[in-house]
Amino acid sequence: MVLSFNIAWDDQTLEGQINYYVLNYFLADDTIEIKEKVTQNSGKDPYPLLLKRAKVHIIQIILIHKHLYIINSCQNSQSTLITRE
Repeated sequence: MVLSFNIAWDDQTLEGQINYYVLNYFLADDTIEIKEKVTQNSGKDPYPLLLKRAKVHIIQIILIHKHLYIINSCQNSQSTLITRE
């Protein structure tokens, strides 16, 4: 089973912006992967995988590649599952 969370990175450099990602948490082996949510005409190159599947410690704010990411919410299909347990 995989839990998916919406996360954001607030890039506060001179031309920075808020970047949105999906964090997939794999329950079977306690690993995560992070994929960027790229929108059409965003001007970004299509490199959707920020972090390949790896084992990390997770809290509400996570540090990856020297950047802080804030977990905003759990995607709808998993939020019901989490609240039931």
